Amino acid sequence: MTFRTIEKKNFLPFIEKLMPAMEVVGVREKVEGKYEFALLESPSQLCLDYDVTLLSPKKYFLPPPRKLC
Repeated sequence: MTFRTIEKKNFLPFIEKLMPAMEVVGVREKVEGKYEFALLESPSQLCLDYDVTLLSPKKYFLPPPRKLC
């Protein structure tokens, strides 16, 4: 597997190019000083210098539990 890095100046344009093709989830500010993982509507919403989020990104990686009976 080849690993590649993206320079900081190219990161937001990269996210912008992904958005028409797929849903992009990232950390964004919900209220002042409070952050959450959520769908991004624009690359400018992405916050990379956050402290702690209100919720984990679990709902984007794991399906909700289902009853089997």
